[in-house]
Amino acid sequence: MVPEKTTEAAPPAQHGPETSTWAGIWHTPDQHEQRVILHIFGSGDNLSATADSPDENAYAMPVASIALTSNSLRFSLPQFGGEFKGTLAGSQATRTYSQNGTPMPLVLSKKYLSGNFIRRGPRWKRWRIAASPSHNRARR
Repeated sequence: MVPEKTTEAAPPAQHGPETSTWAGIWHTPDQHEQRVILHIFGSGDNLSATADSPDENAYAMPVASIALTSNSLRFSLPQFGGEFKGTLAGSQATRTYSQNGTPMPLVLSKKYLSGNFIRRGPRWKRWRIAASPSHNRARR
């Protein structure tokens, strides 16, 4: 459901190091599953983010606004009419992603990066993202 495809790219230099990654699958109105990955950079009130939609071959799409607090995660992709307002419970943000007014259920889970093995782009199956820090230690 991404109108235009963005080629694979590294995050812009102004972002600095990635501080967290959130991944999930939303279910479109026509019952397709679409993977989404949110990359958050910075901390506190100085956050920025990019989003990937591997199923649409779209990567490093700029997120216009991002807010991460102890109990919520919110971000918007106005170029697609997209907005997520999630409630945090542990390492999951649950709510609906709305695109052009159409709500779709989405659960984003915080992923723990495994060293330098993360691959962005069409090699989704080669990503090494673990569900917990202890799982990362076992993979090394």
